[in-house]
Amino acid sequence: MIPKLSAEYLIKQVDTDGHCPLFVQANDGSNYFAKYLNSLRTDELCLLVYEMVAVEILKKLKLPHAEQAIIEIPPNIIDKKISYSKSWKRNVTAWGSKEIAEASLVSEINNYSTKTLFNQIENPEDLIHIAIFDLWVENTDRKQENYNLIAYQKYGKIRFVPIDHGAIFGGFDRIGIFSGTLPCSANNKLISSDLFKQIVSRIPQNKQLQISKDFINLLSQVNLKEVLNDVFHNIPESWKINKTLKDRIEKFLLSDLRMQSLINTVNSRLPLKPKK
Repeated sequence: MIPKLSAEYLIKQVDTDGHCPLFVQANDGSNYFAKYLNSLRTDELCLLVYEMVAVEILKKLKLPHAEQAIIEIPPNIIDKKISYSKSWKRNVTAWGSKEIAEASLVSEINNYSTKTLFNQIENPEDLIHIAIFDLWVENTDRKQENYNLIAYQKYGKIRFVPIDHGAIFGGFDRIGIFSGTLPCSANNKLISSDLFKQIVSRIPQNKQLQISKDFINLLSQVNLKEVLNDVFHNIPESWKINKTLKDRIEKFLLSDLRMQSLINTVNSRLPLKPKK
C-alpha cells in the first residue's frame, strides 16, 4: 500500500527542467519532492503513474529507491511566486518521492574513474542493474547529461539510488503510443554514459556478464500483474487515468520482442574492457 499523506508546509520549489517539484514536509514528519502538472496537458499525469510503477518494480527487484507517497497539497501553502502556481492553486493530489537525507545529485562533474573511488562504492553492480532496468522500461531520461541518480554515504561507503522515472515507456513524447514492438536502444542511455563505463569497467568481465545474465532472468520473475494491480488501486481518481494503461504497460514489459532486443543490446555492450 502506497502511503497517503498531506503536505503541511512548503519548504521550496526545486528548479529543474522537468516537473519543478515542490519540496514539502508532510504530516508523517518527512520531506518529499511532490510532482503534479507543469503544462495544460492533463495526460501528463500518466508520467506520475510511471513513477509509481517504476518504484514498485524497483522494490520487487530489491534495487535502491526512494520511498513514495500520494500527497494532498492544500492550496493555502502555495506561494504565488512558484512556477505553475495555477496548477497547484486548488486541492491537488500529487505524487511524492521521499527525501534521502544528505544525498547529492550525480552529475558529469563527478569522476569515479580511480580505483580508490571505485572501492568506496557500496553497490557498483547496481549500475548494471539500473542500466538494464532502463532499457527494459525504455527510460529516455537517464543519460550522459542527466544521470537521474543520487549518491549518499553510509558507513563510509557511497551508495547510488535512481530517481525520476517519469520518462519510462518513452516518456512525455510517447504518451498513449508506446508499444511492445519498440526495440531497445542503448543510444543516449545510462549504459552508454561515461559514468557507467568508469564504474563497470572496474568490475571483472566474467562478473559483469554474470550480473547482467542473472538480472535479466530476474526480470521475468517479477509478478507484474500484482505490481500493476497495487499501483492502479492507489492512483487518485482525480487523475482520471484511462484503465487501459495498465494492460498496455503489462504488454509492453512482457513483450518477447522487447526482451530479446534487451538481451541483444546488453550483449552488444557488455562486458566492458577492464581499466588498466
